[in-house]
Amino acid sequence: MRLGEPSVGPLVDVLRDGDPDVRWSAADALGRIGHAGGVVPLITALRDSRWLLREAAAKALGRIEDSRAAEPLVGALRDPEWLVRKAAAEALRAAGMATDGRPPAGPAFGGAARMGSRRCVRNGRHRAPLRRPRRSDAHVRESAAEAFGRVSDPAAVAALVAALKDKDPRVQRAAAVSLGRLGAEAREALDALAAVSGATDDKLAKAATEAADRIRRATALA
Repeated sequence: MRLGEPSVGPLVDVLRDGDPDVRWSAADALGRIGHAGGVVPLITALRDSRWLLREAAAKALGRIEDSRAAEPLVGALRDPEWLVRKAAAEALRAAGMATDGRPPAGPAFGGAARMGSRRCVRNGRHRAPLRRPRRSDAHVRESAAEAFGRVSDPAAVAALVAALKDKDPRVQRAAAVSLGRLGAEAREALDALAAVSGATDDKLAKAATEAADRIRRATALA
C-alpha cells in the first residue's frame, strides 16, 4: 500500500479507535509515512494504557525526527515497561539526542544516527522481556488496510484502492473487505474491485465480489 500525506488525517483518527491492534497499526503507519502531522497525536499515544502502543508511538516518533518529540521521549525513558524505555532511547539516539535528555552539540533532530546502527541502552536492573514477534511489512500493510475500513474519509478509499494492487493477496483481501465495510462511501472503488474479482486467488476473488455487492446495496439505499 502506498501511504502518503493524504493518509495522515485518517490515521490520526484511527489512533483513537477502541481496538488496540488497530491503534498499533495506525501508529506504525504514521511512523512509516514520516509526516509532521502525526507528531502531536503520537506524543499523546506515548501515554496510552497499552504498552505496545506506547512502544509503537516511540518508534514512530524516532522515524519522524521532529524536535517537538524530544521532551516527551525523554519522559518515556521513565515508562514502567522496559520495551517502551528501550524504544524511546533508540528514538532519541536516532534523532541525535543524548538519553539523559541533554541536547547534543548539533540540531536536536539531525538524524545523524540511523535506525539500523543504534544500540540498546541498558538502564539498571531489568528483566529479559518476552517480546512480541516483529510484524512483517506485509502484515503491517494488511493491518493498515483493516484500519482504513473504519475511517469515513475519501483518502481512506483512495488508499484502499491502491492496496488492491498490493503484491500480497492478504493485503488485497483486507483492502477489499474494508472497502465493502465502507459501503456507499466506497462506490468509486467498484471498477477496481471488479478488476480483482477475477483473481486466481479464490479468497481474494470472493472478498472483492462480496465487497462490491455490499457497496451496491448500500448505494441503492443511500
